[in-house]
Amino acid sequence: MRQHQETSVAVGAAPRLAPSTSAHRPEQDLLVWVREWLGASVAHWAENGICPEGGAYEALDQNGTAVTDLDRRVRVQFRQIYVFAHAHELGLMRDGDDIAWEIFEYVWRRAWLTDGRFGWAHLLSADGYVKDPSRLAYDHAFALFACAWQYRVNKDGRALLTATHTLRFLDEAMRAPNGGWLSEAFVPNDRKRRLQNPHMHLFEACLALYEATGKELFLERANDIFTLFLTRFYDRSSNRLFEVFNEGWAPIGRNAGDIERLHAGEAPVEPGHMAEWSWLLSEHRRLSGRPCTGISAKLLRGAVRDGLDRSGRFLIDGVNGKGQPLIWSRRLWPQTELLRGALAEFRRTESQEARQLALDTIKAIKDQYLCEAIPGVWRDRYDAHGRLERGPAPASTFYHLFGAFSAALSILDVMPSKRSAPSATCGRLQ
Repeated sequence: MRQHQETSVAVGAAPRLAPSTSAHRPEQDLLVWVREWLGASVAHWAENGICPEGGAYEALDQNGTAVTDLDRRVRVQFRQIYVFAHAHELGLMRDGDDIAWEIFEYVWRRAWLTDGRFGWAHLLSADGYVKDPSRLAYDHAFALFACAWQYRVNKDGRALLTATHTLRFLDEAMRAPNGGWLSEAFVPNDRKRRLQNPHMHLFEACLALYEATGKELFLERANDIFTLFLTRFYDRSSNRLFEVFNEGWAPIGRNAGDIERLHAGEAPVEPGHMAEWSWLLSEHRRLSGRPCTGISAKLLRGAVRDGLDRSGRFLIDGVNGKGQPLIWSRRLWPQTELLRGALAEFRRTESQEARQLALDTIKAIKDQYLCEAIPGVWRDRYDAHGRLERGPAPASTFYHLFGAFSAALSILDVMPSKRSAPSATCGRLQ
């Protein structure tokens, strides 16, 4: 078990929450719980989720103990770098920056390929050797995101240099001839489908790099992906975000007749990604000043319209091109993105309906996914019938939880808004 002497939950060291009236005490208590849960969880992962030989474990079991025999996805290493770096910035972990850097050095030594074609490997074995050298755009997006947070917390030039190498590889090996990036490098033509999801995370990473460095290059890259979103991913007529495309960027699964062309377990539309884009478009507007013509709010409404389960509390995993339920299971991560989408709308409009949606979503996550006795252990998935699927708590989900909960602490005030009238833009979010 790894020891970090400087590790501290440090809840008391953080900026104090604003005082509230007794009538709003439940909201204050909920935000206090969020902060304390984050602090205790990141401390638990620092203690139990870091391998003594280096790198982060893939999962914890439901007793909070590392599952040591799982292969390690490289993207998860990068996500955990973000978690510890952000925890350090928030004052939740004094040596979070050191832990993040130790993971960064580990993944650089183990996963940056030196076979003459370069790039990041997709998968390491449990003992840290390359098991799958595939180069996926998704993994490279999180490499850039980790670089952004490494630079943000310590201004180390090595992180910026790594980001430069990663971008160069993407441009030289994965640029698609008709815009965007290939999902995987060095593959035959029959595997060259276009995917929305890697581009979303490249968008996120470029925004994070721009915020951390101030370099216009990264904002220009984000702007290019924003254009791709407007022209390829987002369908204005249906207010839906499509996931899978052919080489000509025509969506697969938009029409009922081509659903069989999707891989097993895929959906043409994922409500969680619609909510996630709602947040990211809001971030793009904050950093660039470019409006998104109300699409952020429309995406949130579309996610709620198509994606809520029968209880009306949780987003399901997938719908078809007409918005009808296709994959009724519900993982934890879409709920965190529903939270961020609601936070984006509240930040933009001060709509009390959006604020209430954010608070209700926090409660729903707390009640159904974070109800284990050990902070840092979560329930990851319920099946189509609402039954819990038992399994370990994957490290990959911590990135979603940390991003959403930290945004909630930043945006939600425990006092009622001075402008309490519901926003006409938000409507009923239905």
